[in-house]
Amino acid sequence: SSLIRCKLGSTEAVVKMRTLEVSGASLDDIRTFEYTCLGEVRILGALKHDCIVELYGHEISSKWITSENGNEHRVLQSSILMEHIKGGSLKGHIEKLSEAGKHHVPMDLALSIARDISGALMELHSKDIIHRDIKSENVLIDLDNQSANGEPIVKLCDFDRAVPLRSHLHGCCIAHVGIPPPNICVGTPRWMSPEVFRAMHEQNFYGLEVDIWSFGCLIFELLTLQNPYFDLSELQIHESLQ
Repeated sequence: SSLIRCKLGSTEAVVKMRTLEVSGASLDDIRTFEYTCLGEVRILGALKHDCIVELYGHEISSKWITSENGNEHRVLQSSILMEHIKGGSLKGHIEKLSEAGKHHVPMDLALSIARDISGALMELHSKDIIHRDIKSENVLIDLDNQSANGEPIVKLCDFDRAVPLRSHLHGCCIAHVGIPPPNICVGTPRWMSPEVFRAMHEQNFYGLEVDIWSFGCLIFELLTLQNPYFDLSELQIHESLQ
């Protein structure tokens, strides 16, 4: 997927775009592409919190593109229009602090970020939704503008791996065709809980608690400016969490 900045009237926004070449794609590929977009849209539409990125709208469309040899081919395109946060990702802010020789995020700011993301998680978990990819890369922060309470703007984003635990309880959520259920290993290895790692082999069901583990890994980033298990390889992490 790619992100493109745009304007919705006078409002700054960002479009998350994905494309799929129809030629060579199976019916299942096309259906998965469409439902993956709709799954993220409907989860974002179910959430309302100051610390969760706001959804403005979405579109799934198709167009014909002419290649250099003159042949035409059809491309599916999904677009999710969302709130734009000027400061970028928390990961980028952490990298800048590290390059400047700092050893941790300033404590007041770290506490503010932790409080805001825990609030976003409370909103998710109150609706039985697992994010499954909590990390600094998926947190947006704007230090130059302030929220209503005078604190920096902090927003949780990237819900394409999120899944409701009980889809039948969510009138606003589809059954998530194309999105792995909560017994499949999904996420970013260094932020994954042991339960999610085990699902790689056992397909055991996990719940909301896996986000709490990842949230702890996010706190580690704030306090050290390092990735979790920074001194271990991916294989060593896997072995440690088994």
